[in-house]
Amino acid sequence: MPSHRLFLAALLVLSCDASTTPPWRVYRVGDETLSHVALKTNVSVARLRSINHLQSDTIRWGTGLLVPDSEKTQALPRWKPPKPAPDWQPCAQVEWVAPVVMPADSRCLRKECAGEACLCLVSDDEPTVELSLGPTSWTSTVFPENDLGAFRHARVDLDGDGAPESVVSVREAAGNGIGLEWWRHLVLKAGRPIASFVTIDYGHSFVAQPHGCALLATSFESRTDQLRGSGSYWVARLHVLSGGAMRAVGPQVVRRYTHRFFAQRWSAPEREPFQPLPWFTDVGAFIWPEADERRSCHETNVVFEDDEARFDLGVDGVFERRAWREEPLPARVGEYDQVLDRVTGAPLLEEYRPFGEVRWSGHRVTVCDGVADGEPRVTLAL
Repeated sequence: MPSHRLFLAALLVLSCDASTTPPWRVYRVGDETLSHVALKTNVSVARLRSINHLQSDTIRWGTGLLVPDSEKTQALPRWKPPKPAPDWQPCAQVEWVAPVVMPADSRCLRKECAGEACLCLVSDDEPTVELSLGPTSWTSTVFPENDLGAFRHARVDLDGDGAPESVVSVREAAGNGIGLEWWRHLVLKAGRPIASFVTIDYGHSFVAQPHGCALLATSFESRTDQLRGSGSYWVARLHVLSGGAMRAVGPQVVRRYTHRFFAQRWSAPEREPFQPLPWFTDVGAFIWPEADERRSCHETNVVFEDDEARFDLGVDGVFERRAWREEPLPARVGEYDQVLDRVTGAPLLEEYRPFGEVRWSGHRVTVCDGVADGEPRVTLAL
């Protein structure tokens, strides 16, 4: 039961006397038996079973086994015990402005307003909408077109100055498989637009801070856990408004997609907003450990960024997001793993853009090429 072994192993190690227990290493299981692992690590089958709480000799390809640190295992990655998720509490100072259907006019086939924020459906052939708040307007898409719940306006203090900002959000798409929802947001301060970005499964997603509130932004990623192997994860990080931009604060908290999480995620009544905060305060949530990383970095300019998040960096070549592919990359094309905030070093919100800038063309970028936990890793900091 690899989904439970992570936490059982953590309890085991935490209960050991640190002065007499060597550091633990992680052996990644291939197409082999427990006896093969015993021979390679010089750890008996019986001890492997005991350390890892195995009920049988069956081990799953791609998972990890804890082994003691020794001359034979010292080249293996060190184990990083999971840390419990922080005790995030919901922010009480959030005003949700309910949308109201307004009379259609010559421009809008359908119009909704949530306070001063309005949505105007401009075509019955495609889900293009015009959003506005005061003098500011921008275009987006909405899914589905006739759902009042696909348009939201929250008034919430994101910078801790006592005055609420506006977060205007629209659901742009929803998946048929596990039902992911993609939401695009625009943050405005005193009516002035700051930035737009995308999150998934947006709902009652604000967390209390010492001053004001933070937006709990979630993303969906494939990651490899040291013990449980590869899997799908919901990743949450808090963001506040600081220095005229949305900045990440605190750790990344993750939740692996399991049968239990599936049931919890869909426990909300139909058509009600998701309630993501309890997902990340549950016992199944934990802080993702920092990677052991070696890297070299240099600065250059973004010559051009296209609609598919490919970056032309001039003499450095073209970089596109890393993905599984059958064919080798063309010459002068590289891959990057994440786009980072050059101020905080944390991952940028998905499709983050300062308002009025469609792309990052012309901006300075820091390119870092290295190895993180034994895997190649390239980041672009903007």
